[in-house]
Amino acid sequence: MKSMIGTGAVASPILDGHGPSVFASALVAGYARGESPEQALEEVLGRVDARDSTFNSFVHVDKAGARAAAARSAQRWRAGTPLSPMDGVPITVKDMLAVEGLPSRGGSLTTSSAPAARSAPVVQRLLNAGAVVVGLTATAEFGGAPVTISPLTGITRNARDPSRTAGGSSGGAAVSVAAGFCAAALATDTGGSIRVPAALNGVVGLKPTGGRIPTDPGSVLHTMGCPGPMANNVEDCARLFGVMADSRFGHPQRLEPPALQSAPIELRQIRFVASRTLGHASWLDPQIDASFTALIRLLRELGCEVDEVEPAWPDPSGIFLAYTRANYAHLLSDLDEPGLALLSPQVRDARAAGLQLSAADLLKARAAREALVGQVDDLLAGRHILLTPMTCVTAFEADRFTPSNPELQHSPRAWTPFGNTFNLSRHPALTMPCGTAANGMPIACQLVAGHWQEPLLLAVAQQIEQQLAQPDAGAPAMPVDTPVLEPSDAPAADTPSNRTARLKARVHEIRQEADGVVSVELRGLPGGALPPFTPGAHIDLHLPIGIRSYSLTNAPTERHRYVVAVGLPANSRGGSAYVHGDLKAGAEIEISAPRNLFPLVDGDGPVALIAGGIGITPIRCMFNALREAGREVTLLYSARSRQNAAFADELAQQPGVRFHFDDEAGGPPDLEQLMAHAPQETHFYCCGPSPMLSAYEQTGARLSIAAERVHLERFSPAEDAPAVSQAGDGVFTVELAQSGMSVDVVPGQSVLDALLDAGADAPYSCREGICGACETTVLEGTPDHRDSVLSDSERAQGKTMMICVSRCAGQRLVLDL
Repeated sequence: MKSMIGTGAVASPILDGHGPSVFASALVAGYARGESPEQALEEVLGRVDARDSTFNSFVHVDKAGARAAAARSAQRWRAGTPLSPMDGVPITVKDMLAVEGLPSRGGSLTTSSAPAARSAPVVQRLLNAGAVVVGLTATAEFGGAPVTISPLTGITRNARDPSRTAGGSSGGAAVSVAAGFCAAALATDTGGSIRVPAALNGVVGLKPTGGRIPTDPGSVLHTMGCPGPMANNVEDCARLFGVMADSRFGHPQRLEPPALQSAPIELRQIRFVASRTLGHASWLDPQIDASFTALIRLLRELGCEVDEVEPAWPDPSGIFLAYTRANYAHLLSDLDEPGLALLSPQVRDARAAGLQLSAADLLKARAAREALVGQVDDLLAGRHILLTPMTCVTAFEADRFTPSNPELQHSPRAWTPFGNTFNLSRHPALTMPCGTAANGMPIACQLVAGHWQEPLLLAVAQQIEQQLAQPDAGAPAMPVDTPVLEPSDAPAADTPSNRTARLKARVHEIRQEADGVVSVELRGLPGGALPPFTPGAHIDLHLPIGIRSYSLTNAPTERHRYVVAVGLPANSRGGSAYVHGDLKAGAEIEISAPRNLFPLVDGDGPVALIAGGIGITPIRCMFNALREAGREVTLLYSARSRQNAAFADELAQQPGVRFHFDDEAGGPPDLEQLMAHAPQETHFYCCGPSPMLSAYEQTGARLSIAAERVHLERFSPAEDAPAVSQAGDGVFTVELAQSGMSVDVVPGQSVLDALLDAGADAPYSCREGICGACETTVLEGTPDHRDSVLSDSERAQGKTMMICVSRCAGQRLVLDL
C-alpha cells in the first residue's frame, strides 16, 4: 500500500525541501477512499521513533492510546460514520493541557507524574471528535518563555535547523507539525506562545479570540491564555480550530461565544492596516523588514487597500507581566523551599515578583488592558485586518533564551514585541510564513482581526497563502472556493458556475419523519467534506424526472453530509413523488453546491421564526444555529396535524418553540398576534405554503414592520406573481455580452429556453423563478420581472433578472453571459 503521508495538498514554498509534511485534509480524503487511519498513525510513529531524538519535541508518546483511537476511527470510516472532519487525524497536545491517562507536567519538575484524571475541555472535544492524540509535546516551564527550554525536558530544537531555537512556549507543538510527526497540533498562547514558534518553524498558528475556546474552570488567565491550533497550512489550521470551537463535541461554555459564520470574500476587497512596530518595536531584522515590504507590495498589486500606520502605543509588557506574575504567584504560592529550588530561575523570579504585587497594581493593569482593547479596535475601525511582522529576528541559537543582536538587549522580550498585545486585547491573531531568510530560516507575518472574526481571518490568510505559493505572485486575486473552516465555514462565491456545478453524492439514508415527509441524507463521493453552507441554504437534486431544489435542514457544522426533508404534496410535479417512491438508499445522484437566498441577517437582536408544513426544513436549521449562538429566538411551527409535523418530537424539547395544528385549532395561526407582540427590532423569517406567506407579508405591511425585517422563502411561485406567458407578450432580442451571441425570444418562450435552444450555456434549476439559480446580470435593457425571488427594490434597479421566467419590457436585453 502506498504511503499516505505528504499527499494531496499544496503547502507554501517555504515548506519545500524539508521532507514530507502531513496534511489533515489529504488524510481525511484518503480515509474516505478506503485508506486506514491505522496506517497513517504507524507512519507517523515511525517518524517519531527515527527522528525526534534530534528535536526533542515530545514529552510523552502514547503509542497504545493512539493505536486504540486509530482502530476505533478505522471502524467508523469503514461504516461511513466519521465523527468529524478530524476523525482519525493524528494530532499532538501541548503539555499544558491535560489528557486523561497521561502525566500532565507543564514542563516542570514540581508537578506530579501521576496520570491526569480527566482531559482539559478542549482536549476532550477533540477526543470526542475522533482525533488521534500521538502524544504530549514539550513546553517552556508553565508556558512562561518564548523559547522551549525547561527543567523537565531540556532544549527543544528547530525543525528546520536543529542548531537553532524552536521558539516557545509551544516549541514542541510547532516542531511536531513542521517535522511531520502529526497533521496538526493543539497548543496554548498567553503571550505569543503559539505564534512565535509557528513563525520560527514555518507553520501556521492561530490564537483565537480570548474566551472563544473553553479552558479549565477557574483559569486565572482565561481570556489571555488561549488554546489554539497549529498546522502546515491554513486549511488544516482552520479544520482543527473548527472542531475545537464546536460545543457539539462537549463542554459548552456558560456564555457561549458567537457561532462561526462568514461570507465569501475576495482578497482585493479587504482593507488592511500595516504596522512594523506597533509603536514600541525597537528594531527589525532587515530581511524581515524586506519580506514585510514585499508582502504589502503584493497586496497592493492585487488591488487591496493597505494603510501603513505606526500607532503611538506604549510597550504593553508591564501590563502583561503584572497578569502573568500574579498568575505564577497564585499557582505556586504553596511551594516549599525544596519545590522552589526545582523551578527554573525565570519562573522562580516571576513568582517572587507576583507575590509583591498589590491589589492596586492589578487594578491599574486591568484598566490599562481595557484601554489597549480600545486602541486596537480604533486602529481596526473601517478596516478588516491588521498586518504586522511576527518576530524581530529569525530563529537564533538553540541554547539561548534571547538573540545576541545588540539592538535587542534592553529587554528579554524585545525580539517578540508583536505577540502579547493581542492576548491582552483578546483579538484573534494568526501567523503564517511569508518568506525565507538567506540562511534558509522561515520569516513570518501576523494577521489580526476584530473580536470573533476568526472565519474572516482564516479566509484572508488562505488567500494570501495561495498567492505566495504562486510562481507569479502578481496574479489576480480569486474568490475563496475551498473550505477554510471545519465545521462552520464560508460558502463558495455565488457565481453562475458555482450555482450549477454538479457534485456526485450517494443516498446514505431515507427516514420517515412524519406522514407525507421523508428526510434524505446525502454523502459526497468519493467522500470527505462537502462544500460548506449557512442556515437557510438549499441544494438541487438532479433526478431522472428533472432538477428539484430542497432546503438543507441539518447543521452547517456537519460537513460530512447534507440532509433535506421532502414533503409529498398533492400537486407534486414528480420530484417529490420520485423521492418518496423511487429513490433508495445507496443510489448515486448528482447534486448542486449549496446556495442561499434565505440567509440569516447578522446581528444580536431577537429573531422570530415561522414555519408552515414542510417549511420547517430551513427553519429547523436556522433555529438550531441561533440557539447555539446564544441568540434570542422563538419558533412557531404550524402544520395541518401533529401527524404531518416533521421533527416535532425533537423541537418539542427546545425552549421557545410553539406548535399550531390546524385540525386542533380549527384554522390557521394568528400571525398578527405573534408579530404585533414581538420585541421591537425583531427579525422575522417565514417559510411555508403560499397562503401562509401571503398572510405573513400582508400582516407585516399592516403592522408597518420594516421590509428589511420581514424575510421569507417560497417553495412555489407567489400567488400574485405574473404568469410566465401573458397576452400581449412580444418578440425581443437577447444579446450575450461574453459570447457575442444574439437570440430572439418569441411569445410563450422563456429567455432560458431560447438560449438553451440556441446552444448557449446558462445556469438554471427550478424553471419557476423561485430558486435563484438562473439569476443573471443585466447590462442593458429593462427586464419585465415575473419571479418570486427579487425584492421590489431589486426589481426597480433592474440589475439582475431570473431568465427562466422574466422577459424584456422593451425590444432588447444585453446579459452578462
